[in-house]
Amino acid sequence: MLEAYREHVAERAAQNIPPKPLNAEQTAALVELLKAPPAGEEAVLLELLATRVPPGVDEAAYVKAGFLSAIARGESSAAMALSEPGVGAHPKRLATRAVRDGEAWQVTGSKAYISNGPRADWYVVLAVSSEEGGRKAFTGFLVNRDWPGVTRSTDSGVDFPGALGHCGLELREVRVPDRYRVGAEGAGDAEILRRVRIVEDSLMAPALTEAVGRRIA
Repeated sequence: MLEAYREHVAERAAQNIPPKPLNAEQTAALVELLKAPPAGEEAVLLELLATRVPPGVDEAAYVKAGFLSAIARGESSAAMALSEPGVGAHPKRLATRAVRDGEAWQVTGSKAYISNGPRADWYVVLAVSSEEGGRKAFTGFLVNRDWPGVTRSTDSGVDFPGALGHCGLELREVRVPDRYRVGAEGAGDAEILRRVRIVEDSLMAPALTEAVGRRIA
């Protein structure tokens, strides 16, 4: 399917006209390729899914929607990559950087203590995208575990909660297309970090209340 569509794109380019969008059969084949992508073709496949499937109620759009719904059902998963080795998620100490490179970003840094990390297909990576007067601005990015420059370590030194598992992540000049940016540029603190803290505080409240109660008793 991939080679046939490349030939189609080349033929249309020679005529100075844009390629046709993927039809339902091609989109179904694309989804199967995304489940086990050929080496080096991951970014190409994701670009086809993002830009070449027609919107609306077209049959191909239904195929795309079915694939994305698998993420919502837990058949594919993601994890939040916020904390870093030795500093946790303290905003002033986070050092992972994202540098603009045309229509993409180069992301470099280390992440740690990633809950559900060993099972995740995607990571929401928080990175410093600018800094002025000592004040850092953060931006979030979706990063696939199989992209070049991404290395996952399974020994995180964290065993709670055990059912999720944890891992670390090394990012070395990982090229992330801008369309995989999460939210507005520079808004990662408000849109991601603060919201995650609210969820964490809510989850930890019962355990902290019980611990304080036992100590008082």
